[in-house]
Amino acid sequence: MKTLSIREQLNHRNPVLCTRLSYQDPGLVELVSRLGLDCIWLCTEHVRIDPARLRSLITAVRCGGAESLVRVRPSGYSDLIQILEMGATGLMIPWIKTAEEVREIVRMCKFYPQGRRGFDGSQIDADYGLKPMKDYLRDANDSTFLVIQIETPEAVENLEEIAAIKGVDVLFLGPNDMSINLGLPGEVTHPKITDIAKKVVKAAENNGKTAGTTCATADAFRRWREMGFRFINYGSDYRMIRRGYEALIEEARSAGFGKNAEK
Repeated sequence: MKTLSIREQLNHRNPVLCTRLSYQDPGLVELVSRLGLDCIWLCTEHVRIDPARLRSLITAVRCGGAESLVRVRPSGYSDLIQILEMGATGLMIPWIKTAEEVREIVRMCKFYPQGRRGFDGSQIDADYGLKPMKDYLRDANDSTFLVIQIETPEAVENLEEIAAIKGVDVLFLGPNDMSINLGLPGEVTHPKITDIAKKVVKAAENNGKTAGTTCATADAFRRWREMGFRFINYGSDYRMIRRGYEALIEEARSAGFGKNAEK
């Protein structure tokens, strides 16, 4: 049975599970990609990644059987298409405020007739030039998915217009940044955040899009899922390593090993 791409899953209204990886080790990235996740989120907004290293991480995700979602705050056209040509199928765009910004992103990321992306045809996403041009253009447009972050009051004001844009696949609520921008740092369950979350879900449903967000706990995961979010980033490598070692250290201390071990 053919595995559905993320964009196909979104179109079928299937839930998509993602996790964020910040450590730049291709072996770790491939391992996590083999565990059954749909999507691996790589971030170039908060983490500086050399382009050659980013390419190797995207390749590791592909080898592991998942798809890459790369968050980038573009300063120009090449910031986006080079990541797609490395083999990433998803792009996450932070700090969006207006619909026109989103339209320009779509124009840069999609080939004609959906956009005006330039053709190379010899990179990973084109099977190194082995795929016929027509097939490549069609497949690239069909598989590339765009995740637009909703994390500012301005984005909320323009939410319906953003959601209506063809080429947008996921409206992704950034609860932490939104809480900061509302003067409620860390209060992601505050009624104001909940109200915005409901607006994101409604705008997504009204326009054939998917509502997405991120969380770090099982309770938060269930809460977002019950609200109607279908694209959820759950946890990160940092949090998993921290929690794993905290549990390990606690077990060792209870057996009399380590600092402050039970006597």
